Amino acid sequence: MNLFRPFRQFYVLQMEQLSKVTAQPQALWDNLVRNGCIDGTGSVLPKFLELARTSEIWEDLRKHKCVDQSGTLAQGKLELQGTDTDPERWADLVDAGYFSKDGTPLGKFQDLRKSHDLELDKNFKDKKEDICRILRNLHWRAIVFEWVESIAIALFLAFGIIRPFCVQAFKIPSGSMRMTLLEGDRIIVNKLRYGPKVPFTQWRIPGFSHPHRGDVVVFIYPEDPHRDFIKRLIAVGGETVEIREGKIYIDGKVVDDPPIRNIYYYNQSTYGAANKKIKVPEGSYFVLGDNSGSSRDSRFWGFVPEPNVIGRAELIYWPLNRIRFIK
Repeated sequence: MNLFRPFRQFYVLQMEQLSKVTAQPQALWDNLVRNGCIDGTGSVLPKFLELARTSEIWEDLRKHKCVDQSGTLAQGKLELQGTDTDPERWADLVDAGYFSKDGTPLGKFQDLRKSHDLELDKNFKDKKEDICRILRNLHWRAIVFEWVESIAIALFLAFGIIRPFCVQAFKIPSGSMRMTLLEGDRIIVNKLRYGPKVPFTQWRIPGFSHPHRGDVVVFIYPEDPHRDFIKRLIAVGGETVEIREGKIYIDGKVVDDPPIRNIYYYNQSTYGAANKKIKVPEGSYFVLGDNSGSSRDSRFWGFVPEPNVIGRAELIYWPLNRIRFIK
């Protein structure tokens, strides 16, 4: 709970709360610490919950006249089949080891008798209900704050570290990458591979590899920085690209790398016209969609600057029947 240390007063015991119960708050505090109900800082300990449960059991036994004020069993044993006791209601007493199946009290019953008053000193026994109410309230507040802290840490890791620097999920909106990626596929993009960009800057943390031909990459669309595109990388800076009879030629040589060689690429628009060789500027990439006939890619708008690259698409994680690594 260190993250919420400034809020500790909301879920740990304060001396002022005990002052409302007794004129001897310090003595009561020491009593609760000594009995293991709270620690030295005022945090509620598990033993309090056990003692509180014991108190509830004892009061139920008293209510059903199974025991008298002194803790003596009315008939020497608990009549589980009697009219005043419900076998199902008290079955947990047998499971907990307070009684045998025939109702005979076991050794743990003595612990029940001793702890039903929270083991409070005689000066505070009559304050048991008020003390229980305070400590229970603090216990539930502590649980709430633990959940809040866990959720806050998870959100920080997800949106402050994992999403900006490690991996990010994307949804495929169109069929430009069929049949590698289908509309509605949800994918994981690895940002660490090429090195993640520091948010709100152009600085990129060094990655452990560089974009290579054949990688399926996600990038910021050069014509609209508010949109992300996904295509297959065909050529890097300094290389000359030509689309001839459906095949890709790099620096005059046909590309034989799968799956590029298995796709028919159409000659389209300015950067993909027939008999036209395009040289990719340094620090940029030439990308094409696998569904060449229905893809708006580098043939239309040119090149992807290196700073625009977000990461490499690694995995389809949804729908379940489509789970696979992306090649």
